[in-house]
Amino acid sequence: MANPNVFFEMTTEGQLVGRIVMELSTYTTPCTAKNFGALCTGEKGVGCPGKTIHYKGSTFHSAIPRLMC
Repeated sequence: MANPNVFFEMTTEGQLVGRIVMELSTYTTPCTAKNFGALCTGEKGVGCPGKTIHYKGSTFHSAIPRLMC
């Protein structure tokens, strides 16, 4: 079975500037992949104190193209 992919859509000043696609290694790190994937999709719902559990709206200090490739 293939590893799932998740992505972050990057915006600046409300304009889409790119997408970071990440492959989740479910064979070598199953728990980490599952938890990270859930944070990417928001499927865990609402936590305490009423905040949605996801990465949406998170900020990056910088993004370096092809850094991890």
